[in-house]
Amino acid sequence: MSTTSNNPVFPRWFLLGAAGLMISTMVFAFVARQTDAGALRVSRAPDAAQVMIRFDEQPDGSVLVRRLPDDTVLDVLPRDGSTFLRGVLRSLHRERAMKRVDRNAPFLLARRPDARHAIVDPVTGSRIELDGFGPSHSAAMARLMDLGLATARSAISAGQANN
Repeated sequence: MSTTSNNPVFPRWFLLGAAGLMISTMVFAFVARQTDAGALRVSRAPDAAQVMIRFDEQPDGSVLVRRLPDDTVLDVLPRDGSTFLRGVLRSLHRERAMKRVDRNAPFLLARRPDARHAIVDPVTGSRIELDGFGPSHSAAMARLMDLGLATARSAISAGQANN
């Protein structure tokens, strides 16, 4: 003859306590999220230099990197699509497509005082810190930034010489 026990595996007080703990955790998380309680805000140093750039896709598959507002060509990205900058560009365009905003709007290439670089999408608010991807990629962005700043200085100098 078999005997069955009416004793549950977990006592009722244990299950009620676990449910209360889960509910209180969710309530605390909701309140913290709504009030920013305990949020750590790290201030970023302001950008030391900025260059507004636009990427123009060409019929042959290459991409022209232009400095705005004068459309000076800074660089030509080859059509093979294997460069780091093209990967970053695909990521930014994917973000714009998800938010359904203008794909051809310009981007902002920024350099902070500590020589760290970022590419900013003013339309979506996305910011990609480029130095975390390694020194060779950082050097490529630094070169592009230097080209943008040098052409801006030469345009200003030429404008002052004409006056």
